[in-house]
Amino acid sequence: MSDRSGIGDIWVMDADGRNKRQLTWHKDVDSHPSWSPDGQKIAFTSKRSGNSDIWVMNADGSYKRQITTHKNDDVGPCWSPDGQKIAFSSMRSGNSDIWVMDADGNRKWQLTTHEADDLCTSWSPDGQKIAFSSRRSSNQDIWVMDVDGRNKRQLTVHSESDIFPSWSPDGQKIAFMSDRSGIGDIWVMDADGSNKHQLTMHEGYDSFCYWSPNGEEIAFVSDRDDSWDIWVIGIGKPEK
Repeated sequence: MSDRSGIGDIWVMDADGRNKRQLTWHKDVDSHPSWSPDGQKIAFTSKRSGNSDIWVMNADGSYKRQITTHKNDDVGPCWSPDGQKIAFSSMRSGNSDIWVMDADGNRKWQLTTHEADDLCTSWSPDGQKIAFSSRRSSNQDIWVMDVDGRNKRQLTVHSESDIFPSWSPDGQKIAFMSDRSGIGDIWVMDADGSNKHQLTMHEGYDSFCYWSPNGEEIAFVSDRDDSWDIWVIGIGKPEK
């Protein structure tokens, strides 16, 4: 998502940063893009219907269609590995909970029902688990649950916020943003919550991390050059 056209729109570029192309043009904000596993579609959040809803378009920006139509906000779509379902965060129950729907927007079902906010989903590569952020332990931490909503387990326990989990392609690790070092940085841990280590170490704010398909790099958003841009770091090369 970029506001380089004046308001938030969805853009796409090559992995080396070249060939930037705008896919959405609308007076309302489009954000939170998520590629389908086959690379043919992009789900995104849009306010173009009056409040935040989930939309899907072809990868070239054509054939945009709305797949949630609730009066309360639906945000942050995340495709299942088989491309058949989309997880998202919704306020339709009164606070932010995790929901899942068929990829065409038909059947929708609720996975979390806690009074604290649950949001920011990431499917495990085998499709059996969903990582998410939750305030149910009083501050923002990373949790994981089975895809049917059972067996919720807390992976991070810290007085500062841990948010935006992202599962590695091999399912062995989870990257996340944490401000436990005093400002937002990218951290990585094993999928069971062990072996947490800091990957970025900069006075700027780093957030929204995503793994490369080969698991060797992580893309993230940072304001380290006084504007929000997309950066990439090698998984085995933490900053000094």
